[in-house]
Formats: sequence, C-alpha cells, structure tokens
Amino acid sequence: MAYIAPEESAFGISFLERLEADAKPLNIIQAPVLSDVLNSIRNNISNILNTRMGDSQSSPSLGLIDFNDATLEVADLSMTIRLAIKKCLDSYEPRLKNISVYASFDGFDALALRFQILAELDHDAIHKKVKLDLMLDQNKKYRVF
Repeated sequence: MAYIAPEESAFGISFLERLEADAKPLNIIQAPVLSDVLNSIRNNISNILNTRMGDSQSSPSLGLIDFNDATLEVADLSMTIRLAIKKCLDSYEPRLKNISVYASFDGFDALALRFQILAELDHDAIHKKVKLDLMLDQNKKYRVF
C-alpha cells in the first residue's frame, strides 16, 4: 500500500529547509526516509537552540534565554537549561512529541554541558522513538548528534 501525503504535509523537512534553493523535491507517494527526517530534525534543533530569545522579530519567544542571567536566579542551572530546551522543542519542533530532556555527564570533561533528548516521531508514515544527544561546545553553540 502506497503512502500518499496530504498536500499541506511536509513532515520530512523543516520549513527553513523547504525555502532553500537546492532543496530536494518532496515525494508525496513514498513515505519520508527516516534518516532524512532525523537529519532535518537535528538541523532544526541546532538552529532553534543556537538562537537567542528576542533575536527573531517575527517570533520573539524563539530561542533560549541567556543562561548567564539565569545563574543569578536559579541554583540548578542544569534544570533551567533542560526546561528551556523542552519548551523550545515543544513550541518549534512539531515533529517531536512526548519530549523529555535529561542532563548527561561526560566522565572525560566534567565541565561540558550535555543533554539527551528522548521523544517520539508520530506521523502517518513514521512511528519511532528517537534519542538525540546535545552538547554545548567550547564556542557556546549547541551541537546535535
């Protein structure tokens, strides 16, 4: 049985990827390829989390708060970051459902901020639990892998 996507559906790629000049054409007959969807989600999460709240005039709540300010108000910075990441993903990554964000620790680099994102892809064509790793690198950029 063939999968036929509704005309308004573009589950496999994010909005910004659809705007790119060299974007792959959508195939509404075949289900999206899981690896393409996961790569698209990783790119979108990276874009979302590397945006600072207030940087987008059209969507002022897009992005994360400045955690330098957050450390003055909350003792548990890890919890503050986890909640902010979850809130961003709930709002700006609609392909993920039932999102949970956990802090993970690196035995080699105790100062590295690492998180795991556990979520579900729940779509007509793909039903899958996913785990994404997130790390704040030395340039203060989030990397998703």
